Amino acid sequence: MLSAGEYKELGFLMCVFGLINTQKDEANNEDIKVLEAFGEDISKLINRYEIADQQKAKTKAKKFLNAIVNRADKKRCDNRT
Repeated sequence: MLSAGEYKELGFLMCVFGLINTQKDEANNEDIKVLEAFGEDISKLINRYEIADQQKAKTKAKKFLNAIVNRADKKRCDNRT
């Protein structure tokens, strides 16, 4: 059985996967297609949150993803020089 902290952390990670999956659909990126398999579980987990907690998790996930993308962009630029 998961503790409350572990459950929330898992929910945050699922939000990250959900956002990646959404971005995949918009960009039609086949590399991340496998995440569709987790869609139902992601929805179940996220829907158990209160609305305020959902928003917090989504905001954290977006910041986390932006940091990853920014780091990747910086590395790509550094490798070109």
